[in-house]
Amino acid sequence: MIDPATLERNARLVRARMLEQLESSLKKGSEYINQELEGPQNFLIRPVVRSFYDTFVKPILRDGSKGNLELDIECAKELILDPGKKLEEVIERNAGRYFKNDQTARFANKRNTNYRWFVENVKDTFKAQVKHMVEALKCEAPDVSTYDGLMIATYKTRENARAALQEQIQHMEMGIDKLQSDPSVMDIAVGKELITRVLVRGMKDTKAELLAGVDDVFKGK
Repeated sequence: MIDPATLERNARLVRARMLEQLESSLKKGSEYINQELEGPQNFLIRPVVRSFYDTFVKPILRDGSKGNLELDIECAKELILDPGKKLEEVIERNAGRYFKNDQTARFANKRNTNYRWFVENVKDTFKAQVKHMVEALKCEAPDVSTYDGLMIATYKTRENARAALQEQIQHMEMGIDKLQSDPSVMDIAVGKELITRVLVRGMKDTKAELLAGVDDVFKGK
């Protein structure tokens, strides 16, 4: 059984890095909005869309992402502390909570024909995240003091880390493809096409940054 202090150390390191990445993503989202609204043709709609994004969309993304990060950690701890429990059972029991917080699911149109597809894709995303959260949180390496050190101790090689990351983001990529093929799946009151483009762009940039981050962590390893 893992030492409780080690488990909390790992959770603290993961939480800090994920929250740092979240704030960076939200900041970039605001920058994307500004870039999309450049030009005199957007003079009238610019303040409306910016206000809607900052007042409604951004807080939902922040709160939802934080909520799902804590849920990932909670579920991973449960599986580590009770090895007899199955991943599928834990995911099924908590999938509803995760879906309510998911950044795209929160804006999904329940009347859209692709809505059920989104439900299942979000569940698969949740499952992949918890699976690899377990691997990180159960690491018992004694000399780990940073997130990068935890990743090296957990995955050993860049190839292993990239494979683990790819398993998680493949569902995000599927979501991107679905949004691009059917923008009507998003139920957004103001500037739907623009905000959907921002979400898609943010997801793509997040993937690139995460993969580059893995390469940096394992540089020279």
